[in-house]
Amino acid sequence: MLDYQEKIKFKSVKKLTNLGFDELEVVIEEINPKTGKLEDVRMSVPQNLDNKYYEQLKEQVDAGKLTIEDAD
Repeated sequence: MLDYQEKIKFKSVKKLTNLGFDELEVVIEEINPKTGKLEDVRMSVPQNLDNKYYEQLKEQVDAGKLTIEDAD
């Protein structure tokens, strides 16, 4: 279980297959600390439970609250 209070807001999650790695492309919403505005942040996330993003993503997928899209 995560040791922080706030849940990560995933806007989209997609499998990445063209890189040969076992990773997901995710878009999350985060507040930019410089501007204070909510912004979309795109990143690749390894499918590893030691990664805080993957841990929470998997939790939401297992609960049926989030779906992982197939690669383009």
